[in-house]
Amino acid sequence: MNRIHQSKIWSEIEQKDKRGNYISFSFSYAKKDGTIAEYSNAVLSSIHYKGSTINLMLPGEVKPHTFRRICFLTFNGKRTYL
Repeated sequence: MNRIHQSKIWSEIEQKDKRGNYISFSFSYAKKDGTIAEYSNAVLSSIHYKGSTINLMLPGEVKPHTFRRICFLTFNGKRTYL
């Protein structure tokens, strides 16, 4: 499996298409209870650079969900590393 450094994820998440819309992506995430959740077609809502969270819109949701940046395990099929 290909790998991606965790610091590189943020520049890819912020990419936009020709019309100025954020490009969707998939990722897996380590939840607080230790389970791993997989998401597809997520879109950036906002990033808190000085904090430790990122807000993402998930398909079918009307409010963004907050994720801890350090808990991303994979991004677009690539394993993350520190």
